[in-house]
Amino acid sequence: MFPDRMEYTIEGGVDIDFPRLVTIRQNYPREKVEDIPAELRRSVARLSLPNLAGKRIAVTAGSRGVANIDSLTRELVRLLRERGADPFVFPAMGSHGGGKAESQKKYLSGYGITEEAMGCPILSSMETVEIGALADGIKVYCDKIAWEADGIVAVNRIKPHPNYKADIESGLCKMLCIGIGKHKGAASLHQLGFDTFERTVPAAAEVHLQAGRIIFGVALVENAYDETMIVQAITPSRIIPEEKRLLVIAKRSIAKFLLPKIDVLIVEKIGKNISGSGMDPNVTGRPLSGLPGFETIPIRKIVVLDLTDETMGNATGLGTADVTTLGLIKKINFDYLYTNAMTSTELMAGKLPVFVNNQKEAIAVGIICCPRVAPDTALVAKIRDTLSLGEIEVSESYLPLLEGKKEFSIVSKPQPMRFDATGNLLAT
Repeated sequence: MFPDRMEYTIEGGVDIDFPRLVTIRQNYPREKVEDIPAELRRSVARLSLPNLAGKRIAVTAGSRGVANIDSLTRELVRLLRERGADPFVFPAMGSHGGGKAESQKKYLSGYGITEEAMGCPILSSMETVEIGALADGIKVYCDKIAWEADGIVAVNRIKPHPNYKADIESGLCKMLCIGIGKHKGAASLHQLGFDTFERTVPAAAEVHLQAGRIIFGVALVENAYDETMIVQAITPSRIIPEEKRLLVIAKRSIAKFLLPKIDVLIVEKIGKNISGSGMDPNVTGRPLSGLPGFETIPIRKIVVLDLTDETMGNATGLGTADVTTLGLIKKINFDYLYTNAMTSTELMAGKLPVFVNNQKEAIAVGIICCPRVAPDTALVAKIRDTLSLGEIEVSESYLPLLEGKKEFSIVSKPQPMRFDATGNLLAT
């Protein structure tokens, strides 16, 4: 499908003087929960719950890389069992894994959510039940296995959405109408477009809440270091107002670049476990939807080096980068990528950037294609992924710009970029 080698001509070639990199720390507030299971128990104990003895209870597990999701889900299963319930976990993740039941179950195993680890069954199916409709006739669906249980506990992280801005974005409401709705439910709602999600996501969530299957929700908020800072159990009637309140906190707490600008951003890995858009537009400023509200610092070129293992070849959002590698392109599972892109209706999600032979060439092309920038003085930033902005690497040309600023700490001395014999970047 793709050649073994890319042939192209760039004036002067790609053998350039790469800038040296310095490891720095971006200093954010660091409030966090030290004991996740204990905090979950305390929060659930505050709720007035129905008698769960003998009841089959479905527990959601999504596709995002939520911090501590394995330990929290395991403790939630224990807690439900202590109350006499018979819990099981089910994948609640729309179209991910190519919209296939076994692939969605495999997604969960990558997060440590297995039957052995959770101590309960994991039941994965793409069958759904239609449970209602919105005012404009768009149908709302629920996973059939979960619907046929005696109740559902919804778990999700509250955070800014990668494609639209509102007072409800990614969180429990999205889990109810898109995650629990599986591929059919996700496709149904996305047909309306992201520009309608401000009203349609809470409206579709309300259909689920009125149906009476949701016992409670567990909302999680993370700090800028991708650590759990809030664990809150919420009764159904309070899910919508509490999610609005928690999203304000989440938006205030999300990691962003504190740098003034970037010529070339190098992203080591992107994936669906990092963001629904592969790399978070709240960091890059490049939403797949093209909708407003994603202002960030100026970033001229983005170079993506690899995919996460957890994304299983789904390179959603790669097209918002400028340059990548032939090796990454050959890793793409186009079934997963195109299913996800077509379900969302944002076909930009399935597009590809310029790709060259290796990581050394990709970084060089990114730098060379920044007008009025000399390679050895380019403002280059390198991050592991858009969830990991606490400690990053920057070119030493940043040092005069960061001097005396308390939001930055210098961690290392300048080190040269080093590449192996195949042109892949070595750790500094």
